[in-house]
Amino acid sequence: MFIVIKRFLKQIRMFINTYLFYRPISLGNGFYCGLGTYIRPKTIKAGNNVVIGRNCRIACNHVVFADNVMVGSSVGLVDKGDHQYSVIDSPMMFSERGKDEPIIIESNVWIGYGAIVLSGVTIGHGAVVAAGSVVTKNIPSNAIVAGNPAKIIKMRF
Repeated sequence: MFIVIKRFLKQIRMFINTYLFYRPISLGNGFYCGLGTYIRPKTIKAGNNVVIGRNCRIACNHVVFADNVMVGSSVGLVDKGDHQYSVIDSPMMFSERGKDEPIIIESNVWIGYGAIVLSGVTIGHGAVVAAGSVVTKNIPSNAIVAGNPAKIIKMRF
């Protein structure tokens, strides 16, 4: 009985998040989003079998997930042009925003716990992002990256 109630509440949560708050949104089959995850993009497209862990923050304007993507818990996908600090005459809080660039995560990607991915980045097919990494630049296909900023450790193949 508990499992049935849990599944029903999950479906209600997904319906509310998908159809009431976050339009336009496109989710493939097998999409899962963990509890406590905050999603605020203007547009989000997710392919089939996309899994987003608990307590993630998707706080950029445009995100594209291809098929078979795993995003660990506490991952942040954020705008890098959040506040302009180069204008001295106005407070940073009221400054203009930077460029509106998408985050593109290609198929078969694994993003580890606590990683941060900045906008304007493309993570290539089959790439692995280690836990705690900060991704500031594009990652080629089948690369394993780690560190702050994320650098290629080795290739998967």
